[in-house]
Amino acid sequence: MMLKFLLLLSLFFTKAPDYKKQLAALKETYQNCLDEGKFMMNCSRDFYDQLEELMNHILLDFQENASQEKLEAILESQEEWEIEIQPEFSLINQKLDSVTGPNGAVPLDDLMFAYNDRARIIEDRINQLILFLK
Repeated sequence: MMLKFLLLLSLFFTKAPDYKKQLAALKETYQNCLDEGKFMMNCSRDFYDQLEELMNHILLDFQENASQEKLEAILESQEEWEIEIQPEFSLINQKLDSVTGPNGAVPLDDLMFAYNDRARIIEDRINQLILFLK
């Protein structure tokens, strides 16, 4: 398990990052985690967190390496995207609110699906950002 983590970590610190490969590695690790059938909500939460981290790495890469014109375009695009996803995230949160028990507990399956839905949104954005890099 530690070896897998170190391998994934090394993907983030290469000189010329291949974000498609990093995304594929994260997706494979996520699927393997789900296939184990244990702590599946944690698998989804970790995958979502890792996708957010990858997206932030890509944006940082733009800030450090893109021309001013391209950087301005990507930052404007990012602001528009953040506004666009708010209704989707609100809907996900409403679904969670609707299944929250009187004691504040949320069923783990519902949390897993919520993280998966959020991850899908972030993954779509990562794919858009990868296209910007070209």
